[in-house]
Amino acid sequence: MKKASGCCVQCSHGRCPTAYHPTCAQAGGVLMQPGEWPFVVHVTCCRHKAAMHELSVGQKVICKHKNGRYYQCDVVQLSKETFYEVNFDDGSFSDNLFPEDIVSRDCAQLGPPPSGEVVQVRWTDGLVYGAKFVAAHITQMYLVEFEDGSQLTAKRDDVYTLDEELPKRVKSRLGGSGSPYDHMVHFDSVHVAPPPRAQSLLPVCFIPPPNPQCINNNNNEFYLYGAFLDTQGRLTDREQ
Repeated sequence: MKKASGCCVQCSHGRCPTAYHPTCAQAGGVLMQPGEWPFVVHVTCCRHKAAMHELSVGQKVICKHKNGRYYQCDVVQLSKETFYEVNFDDGSFSDNLFPEDIVSRDCAQLGPPPSGEVVQVRWTDGLVYGAKFVAAHITQMYLVEFEDGSQLTAKRDDVYTLDEELPKRVKSRLGGSGSPYDHMVHFDSVHVAPPPRAQSLLPVCFIPPPNPQCINNNNNEFYLYGAFLDTQGRLTDREQ
């Protein structure tokens, strides 16, 4: 039996996660063009199809917090950062490498490699991989501050203005305008059930009282019986 299978195409701008079924994207007016090797097609989602406005200091935006949820935050600083783009030998690519990630060339002294040059890249797992250099990009970066005082630096693709349409994955993890601490568990308000009482390690059994006719001169039987009753009484008091 013949099995039909397919896949989705993802937006080619930065790390944009927006993906479409190819025929649905074409019917919906999503811009798709032939891509350069090793990418078959270059896709531009609706958000990147429209001109993205630059942000300003003090502007309210939405960005991903370190706890994995999205919150409103303030843009507090603008900066420029240089990133390198490479195509790895396995067909994957990266466009957010730092110059120091190229270990086969002293980019701090010599600058970026020529386009198409074979380079060695140290990845986040600590291993070195072969790749071909594509280009160097100077990217506008935004330092944002959340209500809890934490800060992070993000690209424009990772920051959303309040009037932009949010992707479904962002809407599903939107934390509102409150503090990121609102989603943390406060253990002082959690009722913790007391641990179960420990069971007595000594078996409870019945020992009949001593037979007065068998009492010897040392009263040993009366002594043992009294010690047993005293032990059982202390165990009962501790369990109550």
